[in-house]
Amino acid sequence: MPAVRLQDVSKSYAHGTRAIDRVSLEIADGELLVLVGPSGCGKSTLLRMIAGLEEIREGKISIGSRVVNEVPPKDRDIAMVFQNYALYPHMTVRDNMSFGLRRRKLPEAEVTRRVDEAAATLGLERYLDRRPRQLSGGERQRVALARILLAPANLLLLDEPTHHLDLAGKEVLEDALDQYPGAVVVVTHDRSLMARIATRVLEVRDGRVVMYPGGYEDYEAARLAREADQVAASRSTPAPAEAPKPRPNEKRDGAAATATPKAAAAKSPAPKAAATTTARRDERAGKQKREREIARIERDITARETRNSDNACTVVTEGVMVLKSSSKSGSVQAFMCGNSCVR
Repeated sequence: MPAVRLQDVSKSYAHGTRAIDRVSLEIADGELLVLVGPSGCGKSTLLRMIAGLEEIREGKISIGSRVVNEVPPKDRDIAMVFQNYALYPHMTVRDNMSFGLRRRKLPEAEVTRRVDEAAATLGLERYLDRRPRQLSGGERQRVALARILLAPANLLLLDEPTHHLDLAGKEVLEDALDQYPGAVVVVTHDRSLMARIATRVLEVRDGRVVMYPGGYEDYEAARLAREADQVAASRSTPAPAEAPKPRPNEKRDGAAATATPKAAAAKSPAPKAAATTTARRDERAGKQKREREIARIERDITARETRNSDNACTVVTEGVMVLKSSSKSGSVQAFMCGNSCVR
């Protein structure tokens, strides 16, 4: 009897996205299955559906001999390592590692012995009294691995378990998975881990699955063949044709008509420069008009002045005031006075 069986399992979200589309799969007891695929293809969603963390809209999932569609995660006899560790922040490393053992009501001496052995294997002896916030990412990942390895279940699920591990941590993980008593399902992008541990490889593409029974070798051969086809297709695509160049006589005849927009813009004045030229022209015209008006007023004043007009201020049209300084000198000053006269 397979450890896990999926029959036409599907998952859709409210906005219409179909994350998993009619997946059928059997995982044997003791098998190590690797899920691969690009980000967003549905790998983690499928893993969470097996764990009971995602609702199943269609199909059926069985673990062992029972259907677990409505069974809560804690009653499915599974262990899971999340990408974000999922450690209890208020507990020490020792308490996190021994949590599963204490739930099984093992004697305290046996719990202490197993935790100390696992800590020595994973290099966590000096961290047993620390809290998760006092650990690095790789150390937290080791604690999460130790917790599930100390209390093995019939099914182990791992989501990117090597994301924060160094080389030594990866070697410890590989040894632990080789010795794990139950079925194991791993989501990973780590090809080196895949090549060393995978019994079979399952590629997820847009919610559908492609199985490679031969493991990593079959998957890698198919991937390389697919990439080679893509390269060949890109090379066989013809390049876009270039526009024909005009002959020399056509270029001379149509030079004016084929002027580029940039050249036309260079020949025509910019709007700002044109406005400045117009304003200066209007200013000069106004100045000349005022000078002609002042000359006319001077002639009129000279004709009408009297002997006793020593200082005369006259208001004339268009707001021009003429001040005659002296009848003897005949000198005249003109300036704007805003249609008012000041004596």
